[in-house]
Amino acid sequence: MRFEQKAKKRYCMFSEIRKCVTLIITFLIFTFPVFAQHQKEAEKNNATLQKGLQILEKYFMKGNNWYVTSPEVGKNVKGLVHFIEDEPVDSILFRLGKTSADSSYMYVFRLPENVPDSLKVPGYFPEQKIEKEIENIGVKLQSEFQNKKLSVPLELLTNIEDKVKLLKPGEGIKLFTDSIYTFPDSLKLLDAIPDTMIQNDADFQHILRLDSIRNEYIKEKRLAFNDSLIKAYRDSVIAKYSQDKFQEEYNFRKIRFIDSVKVNNYKVLKNYNDSVVHAVNDSISSVINILSDYANFIDTTRLTISNLTDDESKITLQDQNQRYTRIWLKNEQKDSLSVLVKSTDKHSVQMLIDDGVTFSRFTPKQTKDFDFSTLNHKVSGLNGVGKKYEVETPWRLGGDGSVGFTQTYLENWKKGGQSALSLLIVLK
Repeated sequence: MRFEQKAKKRYCMFSEIRKCVTLIITFLIFTFPVFAQHQKEAEKNNATLQKGLQILEKYFMKGNNWYVTSPEVGKNVKGLVHFIEDEPVDSILFRLGKTSADSSYMYVFRLPENVPDSLKVPGYFPEQKIEKEIENIGVKLQSEFQNKKLSVPLELLTNIEDKVKLLKPGEGIKLFTDSIYTFPDSLKLLDAIPDTMIQNDADFQHILRLDSIRNEYIKEKRLAFNDSLIKAYRDSVIAKYSQDKFQEEYNFRKIRFIDSVKVNNYKVLKNYNDSVVHAVNDSISSVINILSDYANFIDTTRLTISNLTDDESKITLQDQNQRYTRIWLKNEQKDSLSVLVKSTDKHSVQMLIDDGVTFSRFTPKQTKDFDFSTLNHKVSGLNGVGKKYEVETPWRLGGDGSVGFTQTYLENWKKGGQSALSLLIVLK
């Protein structure tokens, strides 16, 4: 039993879904051709419009062998083309009005780096002045380093003997063979000792002492040369360390100066550029307001008003230029009422009824219901007169009535019409 109920519910749900799907498909079948037809008509109209614009642009706006007969007509045709291609002037003026109402709105802007006359801006650092200041920084720093003792790290000055190629004992003679040093004449080496120098034992001992003195001289020069190498290496290490420190400090001061100049120049140009941008936007806003007012002034709307008798009155709507017209309203009785129409701007009018015209309407002052059944009462004076006859009828006798009175009085009515007096009686 439960299975049958569930099956019936599922069948009902499926049936409802099928009905909905069928309804949607039917709706799409009937609406899609209509939508497609409207779309085709819109595309066709757009194509016709574009074709017409191309024709006008070809003969009126492009330089070719076709010339406009009347410059005024050509100007009007170009205005028509621009009117169709561009947005309506009311939409443009509305959006421009919203932007001009915002005093902080910027129509145009310019970046500070695009200022063309930056060298003439007060406070701006030119490139030549920057180079001169950088040169002064180097000169001042050199003077500071010359009067300043630097503390060289010890690790740079230790174990110099291992870092420099020194002459070992016995290698001092190279200093003389390489002509770095020379022997004095008394210690010069002779290729051969002549016999005249060795006459006795004292001369021989003198020659031996010369060899010893020469060796001591060579040793002294070798040690002096090694000391000079150590000193030169030490001085080079100190000079390189001093130069590195100088270059490091110079680069630091140079970069700091250049960064400060960049910040200064940016601030100077930004303040100058902001003032120029604000001035330009104020000028643009003033020009747009003037042109918008002029566009509103020259843009007009032609309004035609007609009454029941198809009498027409026309008025031109324009900003800052009020115009007046009069329309005569008439009812079915040909009564006339003068209405003065005044244009307030190009979008609105004001309608006024002429002075001296008044309307009066009669209103019920007092009403009283009368019950006719009160007349159907027994008269005691007639009781003696035979039996009354009562007429039996299926109808109920009774009724309602109303009386209306209307008066229209016209005086000095230019457009026409007559005074009227009417009475209306209605019985039911």
